[in-house]
Amino acid sequence: MDPQTMQQVQQFWIEYWYYFLAALFLIGLVLGLIPFFIGRRRGQPTLGLAALIVTAIVGTPSVVFSLLSCVIFTVIILLRGKKTVTPLGE
Repeated sequence: MDPQTMQQVQQFWIEYWYYFLAALFLIGLVLGLIPFFIGRRRGQPTLGLAALIVTAIVGTPSVVFSLLSCVIFTVIILLRGKKTVTPLGE
């Protein structure tokens, strides 16, 4: 790659890096919705909300981290099973 092209790529990255981070955060947020809704449906809304937040934040450096977090939280929610709520919290 010639120096002119390399300089253009660097200038582009310097100007638009925050758009890339915002896009990665949004991808993490969308992937975090999967364990969030599974957690709500299985009676674990707190764990689902934690999964949504963690997946969005962890997804900022890389989509791979977000995907791994999504899978791990989904497996944890599914393995813990449904919580049963008793009338008086017994």
